[in-house]
Amino acid sequence: MLSLYSASAQNIDFGKSFINVTKGANGGTVEPGDTLEIRASFVVRSGTYDSCGYFDAVPAGTAYIPGTIRV
Repeated sequence: MLSLYSASAQNIDFGKSFINVTKGANGGTVEPGDTLEIRASFVVRSGTYDSCGYFDAVPAGTAYIPGTIRV
């Protein structure tokens, strides 16, 4: 869920995707023990924004690797 504090939602595009780091370029089915890289993208089409937030549910059975968030 995208939360905008200072603008209307029609001025920004957003999405998410993932890469299975464990399987590399070959891809394949996600299996227990695989490391995934989750990417969230934001594109401001017009206007300016002084802050926003991105909230997403972490699926059951997964774990965050501390220190891996990048902006």
